[in-house]
Amino acid sequence: MSADSLPFVPWFHRDFLDATQGWTLQETGAYFLLLGAQWGSGPLPNDINRLAIIARTTPKEFRPLWKRISRKFAETPDGLVNERLEQHRGNSLELRKMRRTGAAKTNHRRWGTPLPSDVVPIAERVAERSLSVSHPSPSPSPSPGLLTKGEAYQRGDAVGSFGRGKR
Repeated sequence: MSADSLPFVPWFHRDFLDATQGWTLQETGAYFLLLGAQWGSGPLPNDINRLAIIARTTPKEFRPLWKRISRKFAETPDGLVNERLEQHRGNSLELRKMRRTGAAKTNHRRWGTPLPSDVVPIAERVAERSLSVSHPSPSPSPSPGLLTKGEAYQRGDAVGSFGRGKR
């Protein structure tokens, strides 16, 4: 596994369904397989015969499918890419980097292990966070974890040890 490979693709099912609304089963399946191949191997070949093999069909069957699917891919010097998938890859790599940095710092504090050279100093991370945009909660009410027991009881939320929700 390379440094840029990731074990899973972030999947947003509603977005996929919206993006393929009105497509045939064959178009949807071929697109799904091409996205999976791009996630695992990087840019796809700009060759309809190779794309047909990736989509597990014949070139003759694939050509009419490609008329619709091709709009989802951009041509680059490296091959064909779905730009949104590459945005997800970038986000996933950044998240992995942040988690590894956090684990390295925790292990350094806990066990005295040396910090890797790529760990960002805390002052830089604080500056990055202050520039990031926070998104408000979609719910107008506070989360149950922020309520007092009396407020939660009045709302009907359980205040049990397992947080099972309403009883």
